[in-house]
Amino acid sequence: MEVCRFLLDEIQFIVKRVTPCYTRLWEKEGYVRRYFIEADENTSPQVLKSFFDLRRKYIDMCKNGVTPPFCKNCYYYDPVEIPDDYDLMGNHTFKSLYISHRNTCHCKCIYCCLAGENNTEESFIQMNNEKTYNIMPIMNYLDENKLINNETTINIMGGECTEYPEEAHNIIDIGLKNNCKFRILTNGIIYDEKIADLMKNENINIVISLDSGSDEMYRRVKRVNAFDKVTNNIIKYNEAGKNNPDSRIMLKYILCPGINDKIDEIKKFKDFALNANIGCIILSIDRFWLSKNIDKQVPAKLRNAMDYFMDKTNCPDVGTTIDYGFVDKTWADKVFSMAKKDSDKCFAKLKKFFKKILSH
Repeated sequence: MEVCRFLLDEIQFIVKRVTPCYTRLWEKEGYVRRYFIEADENTSPQVLKSFFDLRRKYIDMCKNGVTPPFCKNCYYYDPVEIPDDYDLMGNHTFKSLYISHRNTCHCKCIYCCLAGENNTEESFIQMNNEKTYNIMPIMNYLDENKLINNETTINIMGGECTEYPEEAHNIIDIGLKNNCKFRILTNGIIYDEKIADLMKNENINIVISLDSGSDEMYRRVKRVNAFDKVTNNIIKYNEAGKNNPDSRIMLKYILCPGINDKIDEIKKFKDFALNANIGCIILSIDRFWLSKNIDKQVPAKLRNAMDYFMDKTNCPDVGTTIDYGFVDKTWADKVFSMAKKDSDKCFAKLKKFFKKILSH
């Protein structure tokens, strides 16, 4: 019997919720999670029992040939065979942990989904003050019950992990104890020695969304004055990992139409990546803009910006990919792989994709 791999092998910890499905629906009011367990500041490892019960319910549906309701017509649905040794009671190691149970962040990005579409000062204050739970008892349970191992990737995500360094370091220590791989999303404003040590010795990707090639544009998009600090820290992290083939920096550029979609700005970004020996750059697009414009003709300026970003001839030693933040890199490459000659075709797929999501 088949079940979606997201449901089979993942767990995500977010503010107020624990969910077995990392993927999420994008609707006009924002993200909508498919399956989740409520969580608050009193949440304990007991939440995992509820999690396993919920996951078992939907996997049992799949075993009986019934597709769970939120999986129907899901664009991410990626069915795999349920392994013979899969333990529905919970003794099955996770392939991915997504740690995003805190919203605090130094930045006030104009595209921030956590703060909502209006992105007002009040919304960022509310976002940064939102109560959450202590994740360490849960991490200790996963460790003690051998539910993570060398096949597990621990994704330490948002808000900003350097805003809660002690907890983030404890999570890293548990991952190191179990030989886990790491993927860390950070704004790069604070240089963290623990993360730098991972770059030297472990299997790790650091993802930093720079979204600009200049101080002026950085301040406009991120709404903080930290461009020089971030670019210096990117270089330091990359230097730390120069002798480790299993570590890399991935620089992200989230296109905000009418703001940072200028060719000269993207050129500065790509020049920085090239000069700093960054191995991979990632293109994304402001999802609030996309949700409002999926039925309109793609602006020539935006299309040209994407073409320039993806054109490897102007930055031959840097890998490029498109990642809309919904799925992993392999899926994004497969569906949205793009060359200059077929950018219109790529946009047609993207518009169809968002229509599906908005129609659910």
